[in-house]
Amino acid sequence: MDFKSLNLSQLLKRLTAFVKPESPGLTPYTLSSAVALTERNSFAGLFTYRFFDETNNLCFLDDSDTPAIGFVLAMNPLMVAGVDTESQVEAVFTAVPPDSIVQFGKLVTPQVENFINIWAQARLVKNKNPLLRQIAERRRDFMLTTAGGPSMLPQTRLHPRMMQWYLAVRIPYKGALSDESEMSTFLRQVLDVRGTVQGALKAAMMDSEVLDEESFKFLLRELLNPHLEPQERVMEQVEGAPLAQDILARNTRVTVRADGRIGFARQAGEPDVVVSSLTVDTAPRTLYLPMMARTLGNPVAWDERITCPYWAYTTVHVLHPDDSKDKLLTTFGLLNKQTMSESPWFRSMMGHLYERKDRAEGLLKETNKGHTLVRAYSGINLYTPMDEARTQTEYVKGLFRRAGFRISEEAYISLPAFMASMPLQYTPAMDPPNKGLQRAWLMSSLHAASMVQIQGDWRGTGEDKGGLLLVSRSGQVATFDLLQTTINYNFVVVAASGSGKSFLTNEIVCDFLSKGGIARIIDVGRSYARFCEIMGGENLIFSPDSPMSLNPFTGIKTEADLNEMMPMLKDLLRLMAYPLTAESETPAYQYQLLEKAITQAWLGA
Repeated sequence: MDFKSLNLSQLLKRLTAFVKPESPGLTPYTLSSAVALTERNSFAGLFTYRFFDETNNLCFLDDSDTPAIGFVLAMNPLMVAGVDTESQVEAVFTAVPPDSIVQFGKLVTPQVENFINIWAQARLVKNKNPLLRQIAERRRDFMLTTAGGPSMLPQTRLHPRMMQWYLAVRIPYKGALSDESEMSTFLRQVLDVRGTVQGALKAAMMDSEVLDEESFKFLLRELLNPHLEPQERVMEQVEGAPLAQDILARNTRVTVRADGRIGFARQAGEPDVVVSSLTVDTAPRTLYLPMMARTLGNPVAWDERITCPYWAYTTVHVLHPDDSKDKLLTTFGLLNKQTMSESPWFRSMMGHLYERKDRAEGLLKETNKGHTLVRAYSGINLYTPMDEARTQTEYVKGLFRRAGFRISEEAYISLPAFMASMPLQYTPAMDPPNKGLQRAWLMSSLHAASMVQIQGDWRGTGEDKGGLLLVSRSGQVATFDLLQTTINYNFVVVAASGSGKSFLTNEIVCDFLSKGGIARIIDVGRSYARFCEIMGGENLIFSPDSPMSLNPFTGIKTEADLNEMMPMLKDLLRLMAYPLTAESETPAYQYQLLEKAITQAWLGA
């Protein structure tokens, strides 16, 4: 079918749908409303981003209900959460004013090109060996090809990934918009809150930095333009236009499909990428922070990972401590009256009331311990081609189930759920108790701190230093340079026989040689003989047939050199004279005689 006939086919489908619409009730009302909303309105116009303050790195928001100011921090994740990490994260919730929204998010994308290119440049800039240059270039090509194409491994899917962690805080403004002094005071309060939040994260061993305008737009463009190539997501800014119009490509077609998934395409027709929005329905009765790492794939399992790009998040609405406690007391009193009966029949029929009373009583005990009441929920957005959406969705559901959660795909409110999942876009008006989205649950701030996404893989010592190029079990690219240390350069490679110790050591040597270094290998068994020949080195073989002489005094030019090498020379000569005598059994005077003899021999030379 050529291009013209394809357009005609699409036109006929639209005409048929207009002349003969589907029966009333066939499509859920929420879904049909979302379809109408995306067809008749600009998708960028649905977001509340207004403008970005470059001086203070703050984003101004206006949702027609309560104007607000927000900021976003980029965080370094924890490799392993400690026993006190929940209390450290809880400090973030207590640092923000009531009615603030705090969102922890993890973005995983295949955008590894910049990372890999910087690493390759570090390997090539001083590299004059043609073979080592070829190794670095082929390694770069392999990583870039497998990031968005075939798997790195034949038996399982593994792709290089870039993982980034964010913390977004939205603080509502409740003063008069016309009062400049009140607005200035509020602005200073937001900056103070940001500093306090960064301090709380640092206490939890998570360094953070404030996103500037360019980094903030990069995050939003990654989330809202999945159908575009990375270089296409850099857009020209429209002077005077709202920030929301500067984060979405103008030719983007956003559609809500019949299955609830949101499609992104360059033009009308089948979407290039679909987004599946999933939100958590229930959490395990006992939850601690390390369990959250398993929701995205067990960190210690070699074949358990999400292979598509995704945005995993936990959104927390911090309630007013006094007002929320008073409402909870009122609810507990009503439930207490409703469950006064001890009749087994009544308890069996109204078991849900007793469960609600127990939960309310438990939350009151938490508030008495000093914890704040919040409303929170978690979710994940999966970005996939259409033919992979069902497979990836079911796989992610299985990961959450194994971690004790129940998560469901949003089939009817996917559009508002997707919009609420974006940084700084969730507001209390979207999700009041028993209304709206109905996704957030009432819990204590300590419980909310145990369900955030802050654990991840180490990114290494810096791609600009070269080093080993590695990929973690979840796909995170990382570099490891042994010379980036403040202690010493000693290291040990320990592993089972046949697991690749020699291969790893070869890679370490290649890294040293690529950066202009010199490597000397003492090899028992000739494991590195062939490697040395290929790299243009020299094999020195000690055997009775080819005796070799090594002069330990070579290179000692001054008396200062002699004093520096003296401990090694004394040990060397002692071993030559008494190879079977332990060092502890060697008399001290013999060491003194050896030092005297070495000094006289060197001076006499």
